[in-house]
Amino acid sequence: MMKLLKGLLLSSSALVLIGSGIAATANATTSKAPTLKFSACLSSVNKTLSRVTVNGNLKCSTKTRLVTWNAQGPRGLTGVAGAVGAVGAAGAVGAAGAAGARGFAGPAGATGARGLAGATGALGTSVTSSALSTGNANCAWGGSSFTDASGTTYACNAVPEIENVTWNPSVTGSGFVGQATSNTTFESGATLTATSATLTGDLSSCTAGYIIDLESSGHLSGTYLATWSTGGAGIDETSPLAANSYVGTARTATSSGPFEILGTCEALVSGNPVPANFPAGVQISTTIQWTHAVPTRAIN
Repeated sequence: MMKLLKGLLLSSSALVLIGSGIAATANATTSKAPTLKFSACLSSVNKTLSRVTVNGNLKCSTKTRLVTWNAQGPRGLTGVAGAVGAVGAAGAVGAAGAAGARGFAGPAGATGARGLAGATGALGTSVTSSALSTGNANCAWGGSSFTDASGTTYACNAVPEIENVTWNPSVTGSGFVGQATSNTTFESGATLTATSATLTGDLSSCTAGYIIDLESSGHLSGTYLATWSTGGAGIDETSPLAANSYVGTARTATSSGPFEILGTCEALVSGNPVPANFPAGVQISTTIQWTHAVPTRAIN
């Protein structure tokens, strides 16, 4: 096989192959010439080549096998690097130029004449101030107004803090009265609104009716924040039971005080309503919107 391939590489100037009607010529005139890839079918019987192809995809029949080779030989070894040239001599440093002469300072300018005094200005207008109460059209939560010749300006109080606080007291019975009082007190001027109020517990013993109020005796502009009430055949034993009056009604605190729960229970005896022991296990759950100007707090 090697002898056969050596016979095909004829010279560096030209190579002509003829097989199966195909002729190809490769001139090795420059290293940038396209690489030629030869393919042929080698007979396994007589070891002869047939169907020689240049840069093609050849498929050989049975009793032959595909052989390939390139027209260009392997690249030679890199030559030895040449010697480094000698370093040239450094050039001479040029002479420094002479410094220029300093110029003379100019004379000071003459002082200008003093200007005439301006005319005396008109007398200004004094500022007057007034306190503004809550509900003022310019300051909803009160403040002060300041008036001078140019008009009136306002310094308004900040909007009070509004928070939603919860209270979940257990109502303790003493005779026919049930009650609970918070340790927390609201401040005078606060606005209080029960946004939700529910009652849990068994009130079936109050067969003649019951009245339970969320309030603060003598401290609110209105009577109650929420009320649960029923009587006689209309008694509601549902648990939890939503308040049936005053929820969502805003009340103003006329003085500082605690939150309170007060309730009474009556039973029918021989067809007549009489005071009955307030049932144990009654609990109120309420959320109160509290508008005030003090830090956030919880009712306890």
